[in-house]
Amino acid sequence: MKSLKPLAITLLGVVGVFAAVYAVPDETKRKSLLVLCYIFVAIGLIGWLGEFLPVFKLFPSVWRLQQLGIDAIHLNGMSGLRFSKASTDAAIIRIRATAGKAFLFDHKPALIDALVKNRSTIRVMLCAGDSEVVRAAEKLESPDGHRDGQITNEIEGAERLLREYLAEARKLVPQPGSIGRVFLAYQSSSYRLPLIMCDSKWVWLTLLLPPRRAVQCPAMELRGGGILSEMCLKHFEESWALAETESKCREISPS
Repeated sequence: MKSLKPLAITLLGVVGVFAAVYAVPDETKRKSLLVLCYIFVAIGLIGWLGEFLPVFKLFPSVWRLQQLGIDAIHLNGMSGLRFSKASTDAAIIRIRATAGKAFLFDHKPALIDALVKNRSTIRVMLCAGDSEVVRAAEKLESPDGHRDGQITNEIEGAERLLREYLAEARKLVPQPGSIGRVFLAYQSSSYRLPLIMCDSKWVWLTLLLPPRRAVQCPAMELRGGGILSEMCLKHFEESWALAETESKCREISPS
C-alpha cells in the first residue's frame, strides 16, 4: 500500500488555503498563512508523485551514481571498444584478473598500440596458479571437474601472450628503449575482482560472481576522480606493493 502521508500533507495544505482565504480577515496574516499552506501543498505533491511515479525515485540514485563516479553499468564484463578507446593515450594500464588470457587475447591490437605509440607501462596482476583461489575458482566454475587445471594453464598462457606482444612491438620499433614496458605480478589472496584501469581516468570493474565467469557478470564503467575509481586505484597499488614485498612481481621480456 502506498504511503498516505504525502496525500494527507497535500489535503492539509489545501484546507489551509481555503481557511486563509475565507476565515482570516487580516491581509498580512492571510498572506503568511497562504505561503505556509502552499509550501505544504508543494511538499505533499512532490511526495505523492514520488510514491506513485517510480521515475521520481530515480533522482536520489542518479545523484549517488554521480558521487561514486559510475558512468555506466553493463550487463556483461566485455569491455570491448571502450578499453581500446580509453587506452589510446594511457601512460599506465593496470589489469587485474584471475587468469587474464581471454582479455589479453581479445585486446591484442590495443595493447601493442599502447606499447608502440604511447610507450605505456602495462602492469598485469594475476592469481598464482598454485593458489587456493585458483583451485576454488575451478571448482565453482565446474563442479564436475572438467575445469581442473585449466585456469592454471590460462595463467601461463597470459604470460606467453605478454611476451609475444612485446616481441611484436619490438619488431615495429626496433630501437632500444623505444617501446613501453610490461610488468607481471601474482597474488594469492581470495579477493579477485577483475579490474582494468587506464591511468586514473577510466576504470572497468567487473562484479565477478562465480560460478559465472568474468565476461558473464555485470560490470561498472567508472570515470576518474570518482570515489569508487579512487578506491580501485588505491586497492590495486597496495595489492601490487604487497606482491613486490613477497617477490612475486617482475618485468616481462620479449619472447
